[in-house]
Amino acid sequence: LQNESGGWFGSYPSEENNEESPTYFPTSEISWVIKFFLDALYYKNAAEFEKYCDKFPDSINKADGRYQLVMNELKIIKKTQGKLVLDVGCGKGRYLKNLFEDFPENNYYGVDISTKVMNFFDDNIAIKRQGTMTCIPFEEDFFDLTYACESLEHAVDIKNAILEMVRVTKPGGKIVIIDKSIKALGRLDIDSWEQWFDIDEIKEMLEQYCSSVKIYSDISYENGKNDGLFYAWIGKIAE
Repeated sequence: LQNESGGWFGSYPSEENNEESPTYFPTSEISWVIKFFLDALYYKNAAEFEKYCDKFPDSINKADGRYQLVMNELKIIKKTQGKLVLDVGCGKGRYLKNLFEDFPENNYYGVDISTKVMNFFDDNIAIKRQGTMTCIPFEEDFFDLTYACESLEHAVDIKNAILEMVRVTKPGGKIVIIDKSIKALGRLDIDSWEQWFDIDEIKEMLEQYCSSVKIYSDISYENGKNDGLFYAWIGKIAE
C-alpha cells in the first residue's frame, strides 16, 4: 500500500466489505501513519528478540577471529586506560564479558533492543541501555571504540545505523562492524528481514565519515572455521 513518495493514505477500502468506502483522508498522505508503522515495526522487532533470546549465544571463545579483531582494535587505540567502549546490539554481552576480563581498566557500555537479553550479564561489566541501531541513547562524540558484531544485519535502516555509530564515536575513534558477506547468502537459513552485505557498500558508507577504512575478510569463527562467511570493516572517524 505504500506510495512511491514513501507515505500512506489515511484510509483504504475494506478488504471484507467492497461496499464500504474509506472516508478518513482516503486520497491524502498523513505523516503520523508513518510514525505508527515505524512504532509497530519497533515493537515487533523487540518482541521477536524477547521471544527467541534463549537461542542467542552467551559466550564467545577468546580465540575466535571476531573477538580477536575487536580486541586488537581496542589495544591499538592510543589512550592507555579508561577507554570508553560501546557494543551496539550487545545481546547477552558475550564480547563485553571477554573484554571486561582482558581489559578491566576500560569502561564498557551495551545497547540492545531487548532488555531481556541484557539480563544475561552483570551490571558491573557494562552500563546497559535499551536502544536500537538507529537510535543509540548516548551523546555525541562519546566513545573511543564503537563496535557492532552481527547486529547491523538486523537494522531497519543501514545508512542511519552507521551514521548513529559515527555520531556517538569521538573524532579519531574507531568503528568496527563485523557481519556476514552477501557472497555467502543461502548458506544459512535466515529471517526475511535479515541482511547480508556487499563489501564495497559498507566501505563506501563509512568513507563518508572516516579518514580511513580497513577491510578484513575470511575471519575465523566457531572453532576455527574460516570459509568467507564474515567480513569486518574498521573505520577511523575523521578528526
